[in-house]
Amino acid sequence: MDNIRNFSFNNGKKMESSLVFIKCKNTSKKKETALPGLNFKIVVIGSSTGGPNALKIILKELPHHFPLPIVVVQHITKNFEHFLAQSLNKAIPLSVKVAKHREVLNPGYVYIAPIGKHIILKTEQKKLTAHLTSKPLSSLHCPSIDVLFSSTAAVCGKESCGILLTGMGEDGALGLKEIYESGGITIAQKEETCLISSMPSHAIKLGATRMILSLDEISKFLIGLVRKER
Repeated sequence: MDNIRNFSFNNGKKMESSLVFIKCKNTSKKKETALPGLNFKIVVIGSSTGGPNALKIILKELPHHFPLPIVVVQHITKNFEHFLAQSLNKAIPLSVKVAKHREVLNPGYVYIAPIGKHIILKTEQKKLTAHLTSKPLSSLHCPSIDVLFSSTAAVCGKESCGILLTGMGEDGALGLKEIYESGGITIAQKEETCLISSMPSHAIKLGATRMILSLDEISKFLIGLVRKER
């Protein structure tokens, strides 16, 4: 597990990724499916100060049948993760829950990392699962955005979308850079729209982002990863 400790799950090789931008209306009346050829597997989001409100703004615009699982690391106090899940459940169309160890990650669900446990993505029997662990102990935050993003880069690579939102500190920037280098889509929240812009600003300085978007623009982009089925 030394690679986990060093936040480095990928092979260090930089991969190029071509992005496809598709506009579609957010409507629950039309069935939407993942775009052929893009084959996205996961959306991972990291946030800290100001994060709960930012998450609500982004996720409330997504349809209830959004065809990808979404995993969130939010820096919060002990036991608040259950309150956050309940609060989001009432405000957004998707189903929200606190992640469990070795849980299969299903489309249409938002999984919140529990306090005191990192989430590491793995593939078991061809299914994407969330593994909870207290290691690396050296991490400043537990759960750590870097740990989630780093495992995402290793397991899903160019089939992943990483988003870093408002927050204090530097957690998430290195992991987002790994997703970027694996060919995945990486997004940072626009600094002027953040309650505290330290985390996305650091990622931008590292050259870890493909796009810098406002919260509304992030919602529209995620909707653009699916299309109306004729």
